[in-house]
Amino acid sequence: MEIAQTEPSQLAVPFAELVDAASAWDGARRLIDDGVVGARAADAGCCGPEVGPVLAERLARWRTEVALIGDAVAAQADALRACMTTSAAADAEVARRFG
Repeated sequence: MEIAQTEPSQLAVPFAELVDAASAWDGARRLIDDGVVGARAADAGCCGPEVGPVLAERLARWRTEVALIGDAVAAQADALRACMTTSAAADAEVARRFG
């Protein structure tokens, strides 16, 4: 069975949105990593006592944002897979009918 080639313009979900979401998700993950390092530094006493709670709050918010972005990326990927599956099924049906 031949795998259907789908152009980005044919996708149910615009390819640029998928790329943007993946890029945003990667950026948010890096923010969380930075937040973890900062929180550990605050816990170790490298910063003033007021910094720890601020970093903890930001870290919690970043985790929530990353989860939401991750969900959006997963939804975009599911839509892309569904589009490709539908396209492959349509190609197979055309081949079956018109050989």
